[in-house]
Amino acid sequence: MAKNFLLIIFILASQFVISQNKSLRIANEEYLKSNYKEVINKYNFIKRTKYALQFSDYIKIAHSYYNLGDYKNSKIYYDKVFDNSYVVSRNHIFNYLHLNLVYQDSLNYGKVSRKFNISDNIVDKYFNKNSTVFLIDSLKIIDSLSNKFNYFEDNNHFYTQILKNGFSQILFRSKDSLNFTPLFKFDFEINQGHFTFTKNSDIIYITLNENNGKRLIYSNKKSYLKIYEINLKDSLNESLKLISIDQKKYNFSNPVFSNDFKKLYFVSDMRGGYGSTDIYYVDINDDNSFSEIKNIGPQINTNNREGYITIDSDNNLYFSSNGHSGFGGLDIFKINLNEENSYPINLGSKINSKYDEFYFHKYENSFYFSSNRNGIDKAFLASPNNIVIDKNIIDIVNVSKNLKSNIFNIKEKSSDISNNNESKDKLAELSKRDAKLSPFNSNSKTMKRKIFHVILGSFRYIKEANNLKLTLLNTENVEPNVLEKTDLGFYRVSINEFKRYKDAFEEMKRYVDKGYLDAWVAVYISEK
Repeated sequence: MAKNFLLIIFILASQFVISQNKSLRIANEEYLKSNYKEVINKYNFIKRTKYALQFSDYIKIAHSYYNLGDYKNSKIYYDKVFDNSYVVSRNHIFNYLHLNLVYQDSLNYGKVSRKFNISDNIVDKYFNKNSTVFLIDSLKIIDSLSNKFNYFEDNNHFYTQILKNGFSQILFRSKDSLNFTPLFKFDFEINQGHFTFTKNSDIIYITLNENNGKRLIYSNKKSYLKIYEINLKDSLNESLKLISIDQKKYNFSNPVFSNDFKKLYFVSDMRGGYGSTDIYYVDINDDNSFSEIKNIGPQINTNNREGYITIDSDNNLYFSSNGHSGFGGLDIFKINLNEENSYPINLGSKINSKYDEFYFHKYENSFYFSSNRNGIDKAFLASPNNIVIDKNIIDIVNVSKNLKSNIFNIKEKSSDISNNNESKDKLAELSKRDAKLSPFNSNSKTMKRKIFHVILGSFRYIKEANNLKLTLLNTENVEPNVLEKTDLGFYRVSINEFKRYKDAFEEMKRYVDKGYLDAWVAVYISEK
């Protein structure tokens, strides 16, 4: 009896191991095929079997989450990878550096860049190669619009979307009114998506669920999105019709005209694209008929998701993507359609976050975009300057927050210092000196030479860098510099500079011993 019981346990254990090994084999096969969603599914099953994950497993899981745009889980597993001294390929190093930029993890960013001798310039070139430049521009979020998303304006009206009974609805109001009203009044519930005026301002192209004018049309228990034409002069039911491109079997949405009305851009998940949704266009002939559908190409479309397109007066195409390198989730990018060899540019960390950002719309000096960073889809207003906002138009909510540094716990001390007038005067004086001493500001045409700076902190915001600088002035009896912003948008606080690396390295070790664990040596090129 005991022998039979042991035999049963052995057989069950063998089957368990066989199942485990089979799942590992399938996970590896799917990884090689870049089927990252299935890789994650298999590893989630494997983890439930109490299998002890190996280094190679961590790599596959981290890389899979990264390519799915799940940066939070990707960083969790990449942290495990880089906590050990394993050999890591270059693409994983750059993935990890990127994740540390996303999550403002300056400590790990500095450790990895030093360990593998990767400068900010190399990281910048890597992201350029992957069609992305991180711009930290002058835009600043100044307001949010409660319960509204996909907000924009034209010369006469404001438009927005809201959710009502689980369906999106378009509202509008004139600029001399405070009350929004529905743009279209359907007799049945239907999702009303992005719309655009044609050259004839009486005709609108709009994204709607497929319908017959009375109810939604379902195919395989799903109502596809289609692009319809509506003539504002006619009754809604009479004028509603599909535009004359082949929209069978797939979703079509987000119509946008080029500025000269010679092209119509839209988003679709139709077969033959590069990813889950791609941006397409058709040429508009003289008789207003459409050419065949054309994919906008791999320079913009990726193997993931692209959508939420708008075009400004300078012919910049704005779109959201989780396929280009970004800050997490969907990020907003722009590309100029007039420039043949241009690449998508990330709008930067003042707009994009680790959540989803979408539908960027520029009108004169106003910049609107949507984000789910607060847990719901919500419109935000950004501005390059201190523009006065009409308080009757929107609910004013200050959403601009300075990110805290995760290197030094200096908040209380630095806030006290920054309120001291004497310290402010000293800071202003030193800032002038910093500008003169910056190795980037020299106009001399003499031979270039290397300067080795001992860096005690690297920050996204100049205010944070100045706070550390003031702290060092009051605690270390030194005169630190805030160096000119790097290409990736970091402000570095230099405690000292040396002509020889050996001297800088010894100084760095001295500050590490004093508790500045993030101290490191940065090389700058100067002309003197």
